[in-house]
Amino acid sequence: MPTLAIRPLKPRDLIAMRHVNQRRDRLDMPGAIDSTQPDLAGQLLATIPANLRQERVYVALVDGELCAYVSFRPQSSRYRWDVLGVAAGSPRLDATDDVCVELWSALLEYSVKQAGEIGAKRLFATVPDDGPAHDSLRLAGFERIARFMILARSRLPGPVGLPEGMREQDDSDVWSIHQLYHHVTPRAVQFAEALTSAVWELPQRKIVRRMTAMPPRPTAFVLDTRNGVQAYCGFHVRRGSALARLLISPEYRAQASAFVLAAASEAGVDPNCRLRVVVPDYASELVSGFEDAGFEFELERTAMVRHTTAPAVIHTRLAPIPADVGERVPRGIPTYVRNARRAAPGHGASVPCA
Repeated sequence: MPTLAIRPLKPRDLIAMRHVNQRRDRLDMPGAIDSTQPDLAGQLLATIPANLRQERVYVALVDGELCAYVSFRPQSSRYRWDVLGVAAGSPRLDATDDVCVELWSALLEYSVKQAGEIGAKRLFATVPDDGPAHDSLRLAGFERIARFMILARSRLPGPVGLPEGMREQDDSDVWSIHQLYHHVTPRAVQFAEALTSAVWELPQRKIVRRMTAMPPRPTAFVLDTRNGVQAYCGFHVRRGSALARLLISPEYRAQASAFVLAAASEAGVDPNCRLRVVVPDYASELVSGFEDAGFEFELERTAMVRHTTAPAVIHTRLAPIPADVGERVPRGIPTYVRNARRAAPGHGASVPCA
């Protein structure tokens, strides 16, 4: 009977990982990275001690042959891990749907335990609604948060006018943005994501820009009105693509596409860069406005979360045994006091009242 073993990636596994390529699925947010399989540098980092690595990779071996793996990006400051991708197949093992589900679910269950022991409280993944990756996540205890769509535009338009009240995000806007998030996001999603205000804090200036006194390039913008901050747009730019995160109150959703395009222009996004925007199902009325602005539907995914469990030590507090205090009644009269110990000679024992 085949023997399955699961463990962290080791340096000697790097060559074998190159042959695990029959089936690869991305489980991270589309546009965040460009490849499911970690590059060589990422694989090497995964073999470094835990306090130095940026990614974690766990591998599955059947009879000693590496045939599947799963990769994660820990975010220690947010007590979460993001699932980057899964892969399966080897020269001697065909990556059928059943094989993928068996291997990936086992890898995910092992990873959940490892993440919990290290201190992570949640693991996040995004996946299509069907297929072995989705089935594996469900078997490993992942639950659906919400569905979302990715709308994309290949080229940015020419100069666009700035909506009234639009400006760069300031440090003092963090609290207001967090309140906007609470206003537009369902409570079930808030509980699953467990975001803190630190999520919207501005990144620190890079060393080169600090040394040369270069002003930082803005990456987040708000729509400031007489009623406070009513919209937020932040960008993640990498390798020729930009991913926009949008929060906007219902009263201003008609300006959503103009706000995102103007923010991309002010952020210095390359006009030839592919711009993506995330639209969750609870804000689906935004889709038509983005399509009118030249965005096209790219894909639809489901966000899923798995809460970890960590071992806890319960210290019991020794409570003193209360002393029986007898009622002051004549001897031989029944009382409600029940003495646990034998009555002393010469004293009547109390008895319960019938």
